Amino acid sequence: MQESERAPERGTQRLNTLKIKVFGTFAASLHEKPLEGLHKRHSDQALAYLALHANAWVKIEHLISAIWKPEEKQDYRDDVLHSAIYYLRSLLGEAKGALENSKGHYCLRLAPEQCDYVAYRRALEGKDYLQMETLFTPSFLEGWSEPWVEDLRERLSQEFVKAIKQGADLYFESEDYLSVARLLSHPLLLRKPSERYAYLYLYALIQTERLSEAARYYRGVCEWMRKIQSPIPTQIARLMQEAQTANRSVVSRRTESAIYVERGADRLLDKAYQNETSPIIVKGARYTGKSALLFQGFQKMQQAGVRTLYTTFDSFEDEDLVSLNALYLRLAYEIAAELRLDVDPANQWAPVMLGHRNLERFLASHVFPVLRGRLVWGIDSIERLIPHEFCAQFFSDLRTWHNKRTHRLSGGWGNLTLVILCTQEPHWYAKNPEKSPFNMGEKIELEDFTQPEAETLNRQYGNPLTSPAELQGLWELLGGHPALWNRALQAIAGEKASLNEILERACSTEGVFGDHLSRWKRWLRNETELHPTLQHALEGASCEERDFYRLRGAGLLLGSPQRPRFRCPLYLRCIEEMSR
Repeated sequence: MQESERAPERGTQRLNTLKIKVFGTFAASLHEKPLEGLHKRHSDQALAYLALHANAWVKIEHLISAIWKPEEKQDYRDDVLHSAIYYLRSLLGEAKGALENSKGHYCLRLAPEQCDYVAYRRALEGKDYLQMETLFTPSFLEGWSEPWVEDLRERLSQEFVKAIKQGADLYFESEDYLSVARLLSHPLLLRKPSERYAYLYLYALIQTERLSEAARYYRGVCEWMRKIQSPIPTQIARLMQEAQTANRSVVSRRTESAIYVERGADRLLDKAYQNETSPIIVKGARYTGKSALLFQGFQKMQQAGVRTLYTTFDSFEDEDLVSLNALYLRLAYEIAAELRLDVDPANQWAPVMLGHRNLERFLASHVFPVLRGRLVWGIDSIERLIPHEFCAQFFSDLRTWHNKRTHRLSGGWGNLTLVILCTQEPHWYAKNPEKSPFNMGEKIELEDFTQPEAETLNRQYGNPLTSPAELQGLWELLGGHPALWNRALQAIAGEKASLNEILERACSTEGVFGDHLSRWKRWLRNETELHPTLQHALEGASCEERDFYRLRGAGLLLGSPQRPRFRCPLYLRCIEEMSR
């Protein structure tokens, strides 16, 4: 795309009823109603191109060259462009004044609140890195494959990564580790970790006590280095070793801390462990504390001499999920690394055997004989497997392992306890009850804090909220959301924010909850089919069952498909702002 001359500033009226979205799926609306027929006469491409050069004069030749094929005759292309612009102005109606022309140039006047790309450019120019991270998504003009789009998409990604690294460096210098972790958690930064920014991200996670995330990320870095046949960077390995030494184990630091509120689910899990029940299904929305519950139980098991194993599919790369065989080979590597087994699973893999047979043989030959006792295996983030065809076979294999345990077959299967963490209703995962592990064993549902439990958490932080009125004020914003209560109390206890600041900037990307809110807003931008369900929840109307349970599993909604409601007032406020 060629540079355009900046249009001179003038007092042009900006018609804020015109809105254009280029990140994700392209959309344009007037008075909050989609512009119908925009796809005709290349008008959508003309509008997108002009929006990407908003408030700058674009030469007609540049616009023509980008949108129309070179082999088409110049006279024809000129006529088609004029026709497209005339048609576009007719669609814009009262907002057509935003599209100006002068001496062979066009200019589309847009304010940042009218176009996400204009807002992104302003954030980039102002070095507002957190706002940039909120706005940017690699699915730029999703579905468009024109050369000018592909070129710009690639350059935007490179520009974004460079800016985010600059922002991470600045925040790291100022010891704002929450912002460092938020910026470096973007998928474009995680995909191929460089040594410096892998170190910064891991350091930030440890400093903000997101220790289970740090452990998962470290395993991912190790796996990446193994794939590119490169040694693990010394400073990263040393950082992780220091964290483990200081806390005896990364996964147990939080559970050994005084900052943990035991709930009814803890007692149910303890009882299931004592009874050697398997499988144990722990269901709860995101951010209810399922992993913390698991690690709390792990600590008790470890003290009793029981070996524990933790697997989360969030740490798996896309290439690990191309087939069931690839999944099981990666699982074998995870198990070998976690249990410190001196064995290379690839050397044990028989190409003629199915993946699950190879893994079963690996467990029976190299894991159970070494442990010679009980193994509690926690499996997290199983939702990552749902889109894949082999998902049903994986759950069927879990059922098979349970059956082997029940019948005390040889090979150590009787010592295996499975703990499966899930966010959705179990019947969404496996349709056939006879091949499902979800209709067996113990089922534990983890819910949000009650008010007394939130008050207990406040006491464990040293009572940063000093009165019933302050506790009530935060409850009216967060409900019983455990993760947000922890984040708020950490900020107040650490004197990084006052309660008033938290309440006033609750929905701001720069507030205490900014990275958390940006994460699920980014997810929602890619899940457009769920937007009607959110609107129904806003209106208090019933909604489609499957979409409701997806949003409930994601941690946004509570209630039932007939009576959906938002999980906490903060989410309601943010969704209301997004829908305006």
